[in-house]
Parts: sequence; structure tokens; C-alpha cells
Amino acid sequence: MITRDNLAQVIDQIPSRDKKRILASNKEYVVIYLHCCNVGSWVTVTITNDYSRYQNVSNNGNCILTLDEVAPLLVDKWQVWDLDSWGNDEDGYQVNDRYKWVSIELVRGFSYRDLFKELKAQNIIKKHVKLKQLAIDGDDIFISIDLAKNGKPFFQLTKEE
Repeated sequence: MITRDNLAQVIDQIPSRDKKRILASNKEYVVIYLHCCNVGSWVTVTITNDYSRYQNVSNNGNCILTLDEVAPLLVDKWQVWDLDSWGNDEDGYQVNDRYKWVSIELVRGFSYRDLFKELKAQNIIKKHVKLKQLAIDGDDIFISIDLAKNGKPFFQLTKEE
């Protein structure tokens, strides 16, 4: 059963491709179905303009929300930091200072490949740079991007609250 208390956790279970589909949609409503069984649960969604067809889904523990209610729960804002690094290939590198560059929005549960594509789309990383040239590491609040060949810090990202 979907409630206001567990809505964020249910939305986090929506597959990434469906999250992107919701964000790109011009429809008005998102119907969220929580399927439960003895080995776990999964979530499916339907995007529609027809409220009357789905108005009773909550009778079965599911929910219908407007796209405006769901969209903020699908993305996180990240601050991209430009780095001033000192050092060399032989002795290693360290970050001397960092500067706020730009904020970007990423779909929750993004992969490093999704991050890389968004950084390229925002012209933060040049078009000729390949993913294998970068070493990306991090968690759900901090990500560091270094050059793979020598470990020189390239960018940092921090999740905005």
C-alpha cells in the first residue's frame, strides 16, 4: 500500500527509464502501482491525462498523482565544483581549492554513465572526452571525477539539500 509516509521510497523504486519518461512527459497524471509478493516488491507506472479512468486505484493501495507532485521527487540537484589542483604525476595530486561552477539536475538513482552524459550535455565535459578517460567515484552525497591516466582531480559534485 502506498501512503504519504512511504511515497518517497516507492518512487525511488521506479526504474530509471520510467523516471526519465515521466520527466519528459506532457501528460497530467502519474499512476503508481506497488506490486508486492513474498520475495519483494516492484513499482510500475502509467502516465495519463485521463483521471476518471484511474481515480479509484487508491482502493487497491496504489495512487494517482499529478506530474507536478511527482517530478520533484524524481530528481536531485547537484553542485559541480571546479578544482584548483596541485602536484604532478610522480608525486600525486591534491586539491588546493574548489570553486562553485554550476548546478545540474540528475534523475535519482543515476548511473555514472548517466552522469557523464549529463555533464557532456551541459558542456561541462568536452565532446571528445570518453568515459574511460575518467575515474568516477562517490556515493549519494559526494562524487569525485579524476583523470584516469594520472589521478589528477578534475571535478567534484556535491548533492544540494
